[in-house]
Amino acid sequence: MSVFGKIPKTARNDVLETLLDNYVERQGLGAMPKADFDALLIHTFLKHSKEPFDSFTLSELFKIKESRLKALLETAAVKFEEDTIETIWMDILKQWKTTITEVNRIESGEVRFKLENPAYFRYVQREVRIAEGTVKYDKNSEAIVVSLSTLFKVLDHVHGVIFKDLTGHQALIKDLIEKIKKDLIGENELKKMKDDKEKKLKLTQIISTASSLSSIGGLIQTIFFPA
Repeated sequence: MSVFGKIPKTARNDVLETLLDNYVERQGLGAMPKADFDALLIHTFLKHSKEPFDSFTLSELFKIKESRLKALLETAAVKFEEDTIETIWMDILKQWKTTITEVNRIESGEVRFKLENPAYFRYVQREVRIAEGTVKYDKNSEAIVVSLSTLFKVLDHVHGVIFKDLTGHQALIKDLIEKIKKDLIGENELKKMKDDKEKKLKLTQIISTASSLSSIGGLIQTIFFPA
């Protein structure tokens, strides 16, 4: 199916209006650099087509390399993104929840997630900086590696500052933390933590510290140390 064919008929007027507004009305015909227009086109297609994000499929559809597709998406995130920060973080957390089964040295407190859409990395990176942590992102493998302690700090800030009183949004963070316990840490490590009364294990120390965080500390306490 063509690019045009993948856009629902009910959304085609919106697509045309968005393209004309950005390409003509705001800057004047021909003023927008070609790379920016390419980024706008793909960004607008993704917003209105409701196609699931898959860089391989999209690169074939637009007949470009995956590396160029990802570069254009990063440009679009800076110049054309109109979704709210709450919506973007909902998308990020939903994706993390489905890919959290990948483990990267959990015994030392390091975890690995998939992040297929590189446009979202700038939002993750901002929260990691606020948490005074570090994060590694490989666009080729579409993977993020971050310490578990930094991840909890990021979730704490998203929960308390970005989502605030949005109960439905906060519930997603609770589900994610429960999945971290079940699928990332697992029964063997949880048993070791339970027996680690003096908190000598790295993982025990991380969870204990996270249980004191201002926004999600209570959640972590309830999930990891139920009464």
